[in-house]
Amino acid sequence: MSLNSTLNFNLTDAQKQLQDTFGYPSFRNQQSQILEHLGQGNSALGVMPTGSGKSLIYQLCAFLSDKPILVISPLIALMNDQVLQAKKYNIPSDAIHSQKQKEEKRKLIDDWPTKQGPYLFYLTPERLQLSGILDVLKQNPPSLVVIDEAHCLSQWGHDFRPDYTRIPDFLEQLGQPKCLALTATASPKVQAELSQLLNLRQGDLFIGDFDRANIDLQVQEPYGFENKCQALLQCLHNFDEPTLVYFSLIQSLEKVSDFLSSLKRDHSVYHGKLPTHIRNTNQKNFINDKNTLMLATPAFGLGVHKPNIRKVIHFEMPGSIESYYQEIGRAGRDGKNSKATLLYDKDDLSIHMDFIKWSHPEPEYIQLVFSKLQSQKDKLEQLGINELRNQTLFYHSRDFRLETSLNLLKRFDYIQVYSQNPFKYEILKEDLNQNDSFLDSTSMELRKKNQLQSLYQFSQILNEPDSLRENILGYFQNEASN
Repeated sequence: MSLNSTLNFNLTDAQKQLQDTFGYPSFRNQQSQILEHLGQGNSALGVMPTGSGKSLIYQLCAFLSDKPILVISPLIALMNDQVLQAKKYNIPSDAIHSQKQKEEKRKLIDDWPTKQGPYLFYLTPERLQLSGILDVLKQNPPSLVVIDEAHCLSQWGHDFRPDYTRIPDFLEQLGQPKCLALTATASPKVQAELSQLLNLRQGDLFIGDFDRANIDLQVQEPYGFENKCQALLQCLHNFDEPTLVYFSLIQSLEKVSDFLSSLKRDHSVYHGKLPTHIRNTNQKNFINDKNTLMLATPAFGLGVHKPNIRKVIHFEMPGSIESYYQEIGRAGRDGKNSKATLLYDKDDLSIHMDFIKWSHPEPEYIQLVFSKLQSQKDKLEQLGINELRNQTLFYHSRDFRLETSLNLLKRFDYIQVYSQNPFKYEILKEDLNQNDSFLDSTSMELRKKNQLQSLYQFSQILNEPDSLRENILGYFQNEASN
């Protein structure tokens, strides 16, 4: 049985809330069209550039609804930032993720039936199967389910995440509530897949204007690490406004950090190997302008509200046009002139070719990992995950097939991982079902081919640096019209 949305408002209501609560005189991009569509009880897919106010749409909906809104979001840092932003506008908000204590998570679930609007409740997709959540949501459905970074649901997207594939089944078990899917980038192939998976109609799609005219786009072509470092110094020379430098490799980030430290250049760093409290402190200091230079991997910046970033520099090329566009969009969100500079070395292509290779492990490799998990449980729990890595990987340090395989085995409920350090896990099924999609070598090869074609297309655009903006916009316009 399909649930009817309790969202029922007109655009005048939303406009008044926009001015009274958020202090904005008018809507931007596709905000008004999406809000009007949602207020009439419809679902929507919004493809809007970074910085165009996607989160404001469901924050407004929270004020205009008498029931809570559920937001599915991919990253803990993103969720924490959005909870803080919502509370600044007096929107009660909570989140359940792995950094919360068990008792706190239990209390949030138990308290759900007592919540009324406005209220935003954030979940990571892997938490959708958490004991008790589905039952309590069935009995007390949200007025709207928001799927943030919705491209993660598409196998054709530039950032496909297996845990996101739980969402369609989750929505079906809830009775197909109204949903709002949001992303900064989605090609027609991705849009079509999202529409099918989320039961959206043609009239539910809203595509924004991709031109960020206030961002000056530049490409430089230094060859080799040392020349890149010198080019980076030139970009930073006599410049002390907020600057974000992106790296594809943590190894490169650490080497540049050492280089800047040797020159006594103050900076912060943000990457997955840092302890959580250090990442959070560094992010907070950058947002509050206590440090104006941040070296980071692409996970930094998703949903982070810092309007005055004046420069975004890519030390290495991103893996796709979509990733590049999303990341440069973190500059100049206040509308003021900003600059995006890409330090492009053609050897960067090999980094992403490896990434694509390692993110699509062969079915035989996944079977090997599962067999090791079954046969050596005591040994692996004693020696840790590196022992499993030593037994299954024979390539260089960028080979992360093990991480991908473990994520897939978790997503399809073959294993439950309780902790990474120490490595504690449980085997949930005895044998792999060869009909499961992640063991389909044909689909895997198609995804690899699609990503390699996208990478090649991006490299061709970068080979014409004088026409970078024109070619980027042409890519999105051609994609949108196909």
